[in-house]
Amino acid sequence: DQGFLPDAAVVIDGSPRRETRTDADGRFTFSDVAPGRYRIIVSADGYLPIDRPMEVGTAPVSLDVVLLRLPGL
Repeated sequence: DQGFLPDAAVVIDGSPRRETRTDADGRFTFSDVAPGRYRIIVSADGYLPIDRPMEVGTAPVSLDVVLLRLPGL
C-alpha cells in the first residue's frame, strides 16, 4: 500500500547477529556495524520477508526496503 510499516523486524545476520524493529515512520538504524558482508532480513506479519546480501564499508549505508503483502490478506 506504499505506506510506512511500523514494528517490522530487521535483522543483520552476521557475527554478531543484530536485531531491531522499525519505528512509527518505518525507519530503522544500526550503529557501529563492522565493515563486511552480511545478510539483511526484514519481516512483518502479513508480508513476504526479504532476505538479501548487504555490503558494509566505512561510510554510512542507506537502504530502502519494500515488503509485499501476502496474497489473500
